[in-house]
Amino acid sequence: MKPADVSKYIFTDFKKACHRQYKFANRTEQTFAFILENEPDVLKWMRPSLYQFRIYWSTKGQTYQPDFVAETDEFIYMIETKAADDIKTEEVQ
Repeated sequence: MKPADVSKYIFTDFKKACHRQYKFANRTEQTFAFILENEPDVLKWMRPSLYQFRIYWSTKGQTYQPDFVAETDEFIYMIETKAADDIKTEEVQ
């Protein structure tokens, strides 16, 4: 599968995820989901639904939606994945 085609598919059979099926916007998100599935410290994870969280990050009222939420014995993490090319952009910084 080409990286550009990832968003066309539904991925299934996750064991630790809160849902059995997910779509991913890009290869980075898909790869990270498989990392979460295989990380022994991760108890469960999910991709939040649109508007599940109301996190505002600017004075313009822009909202933030994390790509993933993952739970371990000690913490619950909100995770934003980014491709290496995007790390240095102003918005990400």
